[in-house]
Amino acid sequence: MNIEFPSPQSEIGRLTLRHRAAIAWNSLPDSIKKSSSLECFKRRLRYSKDFINSISYNKESSMITNRNEEFLY
Repeated sequence: MNIEFPSPQSEIGRLTLRHRAAIAWNSLPDSIKKSSSLECFKRRLRYSKDFINSISYNKESSMITNRNEEFLY
């Protein structure tokens, strides 16, 4: 249930809603993403304020962290 998005071509591209929303969505735990209703989704978001406030939008947050050493990037 993650959103795949291309890397932005500029620093301004990193500030767009499209890019930041994808980072925020991908950072959410699956338990929140798989909520059965909108009300349930909102309730779970409210109870996880600390987690949401810890989401980072720095360059490093959108980079691949688990790289395969044998794969040529």
